[in-house]
Amino acid sequence: MERQDAASDTRYAICYAPEPLSPLWRFGSRWLGWDADNRKKTEPLCIDGIAYGRIASITQMPRKYGFHATLKPPFQLAPGYDLSMLDESLEAFAVARRAFKVPALELAALDGFVALLPQETCPTLEGLAADCVCQFDPFRATDGELPRKAEMTSRQKTLCETWGSAYVMEEYRFHMKLTEPLVDVERRTVLECLRDHAKMVCKRKPWHFGALTLMRQKGPDEPFHTLKRYPIRTYAPNRGPWKSRWPVRGASHPCAALVSSAAPADGH
Repeated sequence: MERQDAASDTRYAICYAPEPLSPLWRFGSRWLGWDADNRKKTEPLCIDGIAYGRIASITQMPRKYGFHATLKPPFQLAPGYDLSMLDESLEAFAVARRAFKVPALELAALDGFVALLPQETCPTLEGLAADCVCQFDPFRATDGELPRKAEMTSRQKTLCETWGSAYVMEEYRFHMKLTEPLVDVERRTVLECLRDHAKMVCKRKPWHFGALTLMRQKGPDEPFHTLKRYPIRTYAPNRGPWKSRWPVRGASHPCAALVSSAAPADGH
């Protein structure tokens, strides 16, 4: 893997992404118009009831990020860290985990946008996301301007100041975004028009979470693309809790108590 140091506009994100040849990946990538794995635009989907031009408009924001579910939100590398260090740490982190099952996906509205998300909560998945946020936080540059939204709660502001995002820890919800925020009428239309397509590609039973994906954005105007996948073993070696070679920033903060570098677990 090529070297990439902190002196760059490049951003990284730790995500879940479906297998590139899977029906789910093909559906999500074609709907968004961007295949992050192959780093190219895709042949558009034809959806009855939604004009093609409108699809391009309502997918503009998620298209930039590719079809994925975020585990650790996008970040630039902190001074003193480079891509090879991040790669090494992700390799060790994934090897120490154990694959697990996630409840079946469904098409639903979430905070005004349309997304695919598990039908039930999954503590193992939420714990994995929290681990990614905490354990890889030393890699995150903290000298940039943090997002400020008037509608943030005081807790979300604290999370944003501590971890660089308001939607982590107890505010986290695993989802694969398909649209920008939509008004009620259009959101209902999109849900109805996509429902049959989603049923064809979403597994109707718990599915196997078997890999982490590192995604990269080379510049603010560039789309994210898949950089590397890190398989998680069906049975992880019994090595005890994984610990980063680099200390967790803000380990004394109450948020850190939510994460104990949890030993890999079965089920959900």
